[in-house]
Amino acid sequence: MSAPKDIPASAKEKLRLGRKIEAIKIVREELSLGLKEAKELVEQHVEGQPQGTYQELEKSVEIGKGLLFWVLVGIAVVAYIAAR
Repeated sequence: MSAPKDIPASAKEKLRLGRKIEAIKIVREELSLGLKEAKELVEQHVEGQPQGTYQELEKSVEIGKGLLFWVLVGIAVVAYIAAR
């Protein structure tokens, strides 16, 4: 039996969030594939996307996480100073 050519929407969403392993798990579960077949299908999907689609989004998510960290540190500092 040949593998389907497309992956589930939930797996695509995980890829958009930079969570490749979770996408592979979803493909395995929803399409009843082995690990190797699911991984290959996800990689084929990523390779078939325009250059940088997922990589740029993943980089944006990482930048957002860093920014959130520093905003929270700033709030903590202001709260500490205000409590003195």
